[in-house]
Amino acid sequence: MTTIAFADCLAGVSGDMFLAACLDLGLPLNTLKQELAKIALSGYQLEAWTELKQGLSAHRFQVRLEAKHHHRPYKEIKAL
Repeated sequence: MTTIAFADCLAGVSGDMFLAACLDLGLPLNTLKQELAKIALSGYQLEAWTELKQGLSAHRFQVRLEAKHHHRPYKEIKAL
């Protein structure tokens, strides 16, 4: 049997919150990691944990970048 989830995000959705909700629905973190490995991106780590606040339990999800981003000044961007 195939399970399908449909999200109608008319006003948008936060990526980390959406993936945390998928984890709450039963998506294994290892499955997510395996699927993301198919697009050959590097330089990141995925972290997920459960938090309990005021009697409610939910997943938290974060993508940690391994490299620092170099910011360009406006003059460099304009020269492009």
